[in-house]
Amino acid sequence: MESENRRHFERYPAGHLKVLIKSIRAEDGSWVKGFLNSVDFNRYGIGLETEHCFPIGDHVALVIRTDDSTLTEISGIVCNRNKCDEGYRCGVRFNLGTTDDDLYLIEERAAAIVH
Repeated sequence: MESENRRHFERYPAGHLKVLIKSIRAEDGSWVKGFLNSVDFNRYGIGLETEHCFPIGDHVALVIRTDDSTLTEISGIVCNRNKCDEGYRCGVRFNLGTTDDDLYLIEERAAAIVH
């Protein structure tokens, strides 16, 4: 039997992106460079590998740069995390700042209950 794919939105490889990430809640607030060995993204979020163990539910700031130096800054919430060879693989849901961003609000509320 074929396993059901939990991903509902097309994902794109992101090895060409350079990402900085930091916790908005952490007191030290230092930037961590994301290792992009197996990163992917879609319009709702990004997966990245990092040596830092961001807790699920952590609010983070990201700076994303492309090869042509296009730059964006966006915030998000760590919605999942798994141990991997290089540290941790984190899934970050973007806070798009729209009133209909129900997925973000649901994950933010769930993370608040868990943590």
